[in-house]
Amino acid sequence: MIEILITQLSQTSMLVSVGIMIALYGVIITQWPRWQQSKSFLKNYQEVHQRVHEGETPRLGGLVIYIGLWVYWLLCHHSQAMPFVECLLISSFPLIFISVKEDLLQNTWVVTRLACMAASCILFFLFYDLSYPSIEFPVIGDWISNSSVLSLLFFTFCILVMINGSNLIDGTNGLLPMNALMQAASLMYITYETNDSHNMIRLFYIIVPVIIFMGFNYPWGKIFLGDTGAYFLGFMMSLLTIIILSEHPEVPTWVAVLILFYPAFELLFSIIRKLTEHKSPMQPDPHHLHLKMFHLLKNQAMSPRVSNSLVTPYLAIIWGTPFFLLVWVKDSLIMTLLSIVLMIIIYLGIYWSLPRKDLSHEKRFLYRDK
Repeated sequence: MIEILITQLSQTSMLVSVGIMIALYGVIITQWPRWQQSKSFLKNYQEVHQRVHEGETPRLGGLVIYIGLWVYWLLCHHSQAMPFVECLLISSFPLIFISVKEDLLQNTWVVTRLACMAASCILFFLFYDLSYPSIEFPVIGDWISNSSVLSLLFFTFCILVMINGSNLIDGTNGLLPMNALMQAASLMYITYETNDSHNMIRLFYIIVPVIIFMGFNYPWGKIFLGDTGAYFLGFMMSLLTIIILSEHPEVPTWVAVLILFYPAFELLFSIIRKLTEHKSPMQPDPHHLHLKMFHLLKNQAMSPRVSNSLVTPYLAIIWGTPFFLLVWVKDSLIMTLLSIVLMIIIYLGIYWSLPRKDLSHEKRFLYRDK
């Protein structure tokens, strides 16, 4: 495995792509204040209650990752993974377009965003020759697996959950990138155990850009992923999970739930929580797990910047545990299901032990999940 990764990293196309991403990060970070002063259409981030950083920070890290992958694809056509990268880049264009618009202007209707996400999912499934994984669920699983239309709708829904869940947890420095790296590490372990160098190389195309981004984002948050990065990472990770499990039917498909647990459960739990509180699921609030942890740390007389940076290590049990469980349970459906139950208990235990932010004495502003 090490030899494969070294070979990929030493390619001229990879080195050029990495160099361009680093240069773009440097230019954006240093020039952003001047661009904001000269371009009236670049709006400041207005979401008061969910704002956990100081100052105005560029939210274009995801766009840099997308550009870096385009550079790599243009320079490298001989790699086995190029068909996947090509389909990924082309099919994700609707998602990238609408999310860049949101990052710059913050005026995109939620239904429009969902439509563009769904369009990207359907385009990928149409372009890429993919056999869907079997669904290990009584009766319903057979219905879905035996119908190409139901399979398309089901896996599109799963990807939408991952995309929006990734956006929900992208609220503090390093949290979403570390979660994505652990998801990639989990999938990398599966490819290692199954001698799947093909998908191992694909995962490498995610790991390298995310590590580079982390160098500029954590701990002091010089640049953010933005909606573009959150959507794109969720899109890539969910697609690779589907592809790897479809090519390795010996691995229980419930492993996908374990690997992608945090963003998926964050979204589904938030929807249920808001419905029980008689709120619209679309209505944002500051009561997500990472925001509760941030406000708890800030109340301990820590500065917002330090509190922000500490959220990721404090929540390591949520984003890190699935990888370590996977190593032990990936060959057993029962153990995988028990591991998912354990993760739910851990999440709920931490969530309910953290106090909510008191909004009763604060001025009410319009804010969003970010």
